[in-house]
Amino acid sequence: MSVTTLIATPAIIEKMEKFYADYFVKTPAHARFQAKIPGCTITAYHSNKVVFQGGSASKEAETWQAFTQPKSPTPVKKVKKAPIHFDQFDCIGCDESGVGDYFGPVTAACIYIPKHDIPSLQTLGITDSKKMTDDRICEIAPQLMKQFPYAITILPNPKYNQLQAQGINGHMMKALLHNQALTKLFQEHDLHYDYIIMDQFVNEQAYYRYFSRLQVEPIRGLTFLEKAESQSVAVAAASVLARYTYVKAMEKLASTLGRPLPKGASKAVDRFAAQLITEQGLDCLDTYAKQHFVTTQKAIDLAKS
Repeated sequence: MSVTTLIATPAIIEKMEKFYADYFVKTPAHARFQAKIPGCTITAYHSNKVVFQGGSASKEAETWQAFTQPKSPTPVKKVKKAPIHFDQFDCIGCDESGVGDYFGPVTAACIYIPKHDIPSLQTLGITDSKKMTDDRICEIAPQLMKQFPYAITILPNPKYNQLQAQGINGHMMKALLHNQALTKLFQEHDLHYDYIIMDQFVNEQAYYRYFSRLQVEPIRGLTFLEKAESQSVAVAAASVLARYTYVKAMEKLASTLGRPLPKGASKAVDRFAAQLITEQGLDCLDTYAKQHFVTTQKAIDLAKS
C-alpha cells in the first residue's frame, strides 16, 4: 500500500476538511478527521500531519503538495491590485448545483451576460440561487434561457457513481461538467467576452491539474472567485440555471419513483433512503443517489433496525 505523509498548516488542514467533507468516515483516535475516497484514505492529525494511504495516495497528495512547501524566507513585496467590478464587463458566468444533495444529479451551467443587460437582471432579482426559492427560480430561469446564450450539462446518478468508483472525486467531476458546458457554449455561439468567471470550488492550479490527470484539454482563461455570485450577475444567473436544471431533474426522478424525493442531506433524507432500500433493495440507490455519501450507510443501518 502506498503511503504519503505531508506536514500542513492548520489553515491548509481546514481547507482539506472542507474539501473532503462529503467523504468523512469514523475518525480514529488523535485524528482531526478521516476521509475515504476511491483509491485513497486521508487522515489528518492534530499534530498537523496528514497521511494519504492507498493506490492513488501519491497522486492525491500532489494536489496539496504545493500548499505545504515552505515559503522562501526572502520577503516579497506584494502590489495590491484594485478590485475588478465584473458587472462593468461582458462576462460568462459558471456555477453548479446538486453537489451537496444526496438524491439527484449534479448540474452545471454557464451563461453569457453582456454588461448592458445587467441593470435589468438586477431589477429582476437575479442573485445566488441558494437565496432564492425553487418556485422563484423556476419562474426566472426560462426567461434567462430565452434571452441569453447558455449551456447546461447534467451528470446523472448512475454515471456519477461509476466515476466515483473509478477514483474521480466530486471536484474533478465538477471541473469536467463545467468544461463540457463551456465547450458546448462556444461551439454553439460566437461570443465576444471579457471574462469567464467560475464560482471557485478549488484553486486554479488544482483545477487545471485535474484535466492533466484526466487527459482532457480544458477551456483556459478562467477567473476563479470565491462567492462569485455576489461579485458577478453572470455567475448568479448561472447559479439560477444550474439549480433550475437540478429541480427539473428531481421532478423526473419523482415521476419515475412515484413520489417526490427530499433535497439536501438530513435525517429526513436518511429515513427516505432507508425506506427505498426496504422497498426496492440497495441497488436502487444507484438510480437516485450519490452512493458514496455517508447517508448510504446511515440508511442501511436504519433499514436493518
